[in-house]
Amino acid sequence: MTGEELLLLLHRKRVKQKELGRRIGVSEPTISRYISGVVNISAERENQILEALEENMVDYAPPTTTEVMTA
Repeated sequence: MTGEELLLLLHRKRVKQKELGRRIGVSEPTISRYISGVVNISAERENQILEALEENMVDYAPPTTTEVMTA
């Protein structure tokens, strides 16, 4: 996972960097370093991030045209 991918995922899940840091046990500046590419995201950390974002999280992808028309 790249920093850009992490940033997009956080936006999509509507999760703040501080909240993700709390969930995986790192500081907000560490999350910022991942996003900026200063620190690489290890495979183990990527798994922690993905698990943390799946816990009780709703995916806020915009509805499709079909979903809007049938609502």
